Amino acid sequence: MTAAMTPHSDHLDLHEVARICDRALSPPRRRPADGEVKDLTGRLHTALHALALRVEATAADRRGPKVNGALRDLEGLRERGPSDGPFGAWTYMRALARVTRVFVAYLKTQKTQ
Repeated sequence: MTAAMTPHSDHLDLHEVARICDRALSPPRRRPADGEVKDLTGRLHTALHALALRVEATAADRRGPKVNGALRDLEGLRERGPSDGPFGAWTYMRALARVTRVFVAYLKTQKTQ
């Protein structure tokens, strides 16, 4: 985890977070090993903490349905955690990465406005 990935940092490197998402969402034939899945999941949790705070700082009616849906998805993921089974941790990591991508895309558009 880099300094740009700490939840309380004033700067979050959205490009680095996007790269983490790319790796987490790589095709199943290039599935990361269990140790990397655990590492990527931890990085996604850290990034999501900071990203969610920034997204939630915007009024809900300005965020749009996709972003608001991603916030609800994140809440559900946090409550449930990964499911049991051989692909539970991998599927959970991928779900976190999809939510992260929505937040990153939204925050990038906010920077350009």
